[in-house]
Amino acid sequence: MMDPVNMISWISAAFGMGFLVIAICAIVAPNRQARWKKVPSRIIRSRVEYRGEEFAADVAYTYSYDGVEHTGNAVSSPQIVYNWRGPAERICARYPEGATVTASVHPEDPTRSVLEPPSRIGAIVMLLVSAVCLLFALALMWAPHTS
Repeated sequence: MMDPVNMISWISAAFGMGFLVIAICAIVAPNRQARWKKVPSRIIRSRVEYRGEEFAADVAYTYSYDGVEHTGNAVSSPQIVYNWRGPAERICARYPEGATVTASVHPEDPTRSVLEPPSRIGAIVMLLVSAVCLLFALALMWAPHTS
């Protein structure tokens, strides 16, 4: 059986690597979405939706791409839900029904769109969490301990 300290260090290293993968994805996605075509869109629905134990901004919008009308519902990428109403209300306040806003549309798949491409803040947080987990794992591995 593995020493408990070694087990904890391996688990911490695994979490650190997982957060590192998430951070890399969070860095790559905004770069791709930054190249998506910006098109005017109109908000057709904006309300807070209660989903059992969480709240979400239920926002829908229409846009035209190459002469074809589409409907989108992604405010951000990834979509975020909250355990209280306030953040979802603030999103809906930014996108009131009838407002004209800009949507980013995937140039090869115009059915994919988003109003707010991901920010780099999430990537920075994931990088920091990854570093903490990996440093903790290294500290445990290097620390003298008895078996």
